[in-house]
Amino acid sequence: MLNIRTILACVSLMTVCGSARADFVAVGPITSSSCSNYILFGSCKTVTVDAIELDGKLYEPQRHFREVTSYSEKENKCTVRVSRSTGLSITGAAAKALTAPIFLTKSAGSFEKIKNIEYISFKCRPSR
Repeated sequence: MLNIRTILACVSLMTVCGSARADFVAVGPITSSSCSNYILFGSCKTVTVDAIELDGKLYEPQRHFREVTSYSEKENKCTVRVSRSTGLSITGAAAKALTAPIFLTKSAGSFEKIKNIEYISFKCRPSR
């Protein structure tokens, strides 16, 4: 289901700052926080990343990561920054938003876009 173009696009689009260098494999569900901002209140919930939409096609989330933003050996937990807000110019931000993958969660049998995603997290182990 995943092709090399999708893997390369996802890896290149993920902003990795202060990253842990090694290969990691996700061994559990990949989750993220989906946040909605209101005038006075914000609301966030943890959701499972069930699919990624890229170029109008759905793909399974990747399970192998060359780099992660953080790795907790004690908890066997990896975090990868995927935020689209990088301080780019308006034109650069718009171009990036058009080419960035859309992360989806399955709810009531259909896919919903995960709003305001900044990070994905998952149980992981270093690959060998």
